[in-house]
Amino acid sequence: MSQWVRIGAASEMPAEGTVKAFEVQGTMICVARVHGQLTGLNDECPHQGAPLSEGAIEDGRIVCSWHGWSFDPKTGAELCNPLGAATVYPLRIDGDDVLCEV
Repeated sequence: MSQWVRIGAASEMPAEGTVKAFEVQGTMICVARVHGQLTGLNDECPHQGAPLSEGAIEDGRIVCSWHGWSFDPKTGAELCNPLGAATVYPLRIDGDDVLCEV
């Protein structure tokens, strides 16, 4: 059964067009702010395990710094490899807290 867990304050979240890692119950989550919306993906690239939080936002996608795989921040889908999707973790804001569903 899933639960909502606080990952930090809204003020701690990444700025527009950037990513940042947060630990949620032992799992690293890459939080991105794209077009004003916060999204969460597993911080491990499914290709070779690179931390997505060390990547960049390009054309609204999270791009892995190691080999350029790029992920839709809302769906986790990889641009060229349909089998290479990243796991999505829903986020929500509750007052000043940002919560992640795990």
